[in-house]
Amino acid sequence: MAKEGKTAREIATACEELAERVDASFVIDNLEFLYKGGRCSALAALGANLLQLKPCIVVKNGKMGVVKKYRGNYAKCLSNYVKDRLDGREDLTGELLFLTYTTVSDDCRQAVLDGINQYGHFEEMVEGCSLQRWR
Repeated sequence: MAKEGKTAREIATACEELAERVDASFVIDNLEFLYKGGRCSALAALGANLLQLKPCIVVKNGKMGVVKKYRGNYAKCLSNYVKDRLDGREDLTGELLFLTYTTVSDDCRQAVLDGINQYGHFEEMVEGCSLQRWR
């Protein structure tokens, strides 16, 4: 937009309008880091991990909240998550999908890609790992 000669205010306004269209969510494999960060109790983390609960967090109006809890192995949960997030969604524009993740197993990554191919219809997908494994 800057190359097109738009002013800083015009660019900021356009970014604010685009931000309202972002649909962001993720599934957490275990609650260890939520517990360590003071976001949940030790009992909640232990219970969720024992029951293999994977919370789905959605960002809405700048706030994060749990909208659903999946149960089972991570790949299965991710497959169900993708179906829930994409199947029958007439409100999605289908322009662009960002697939961002931390380190995951190949079967988890493939479960998500299979779901996207089945339920999503995007002109472009940008995929990337946001963190490298600490050594």
